[in-house]
Amino acid sequence: MKKIGLGILIVCSVGLLTSCKTSEVEMINTERVDSKNIEQINLSYKSEDLRFFIGSEDEIVIEEYLGSEKDKATVRTQNGRLSIESGKNDKWRILPTLTNHVHIYLPKEYQKDLIIETNSGSVELADSFELNK
Repeated sequence: MKKIGLGILIVCSVGLLTSCKTSEVEMINTERVDSKNIEQINLSYKSEDLRFFIGSEDEIVIEEYLGSEKDKATVRTQNGRLSIESGKNDKWRILPTLTNHVHIYLPKEYQKDLIIETNSGSVELADSFELNK
């Protein structure tokens, strides 16, 4: 009886491991927002890694590298505030083999408020960023 239980466990484990995606995530979404009237950027992501770069234009560019279209963020602008909130991403992952990440390109001269909220993702800034308190 123990051999049958062990056999079932092995088959289920192999099936689980082979069904997991181990490939790199693809760019699913790109958003562009004119930075001219933006006074504040609010970013709220759950577990995505956030990487900030200096852009070459007068716009804010958000590139989302995600495992699913359902994970796309909601982007809104209102009264000089740009709000970016991560998608549902309500899947319970036993083996997190995909690393969703977001590239945010800010204009070099952007000196306004930047508010970042993340539950478990990392935040990386390009070396040339200068932040004020």
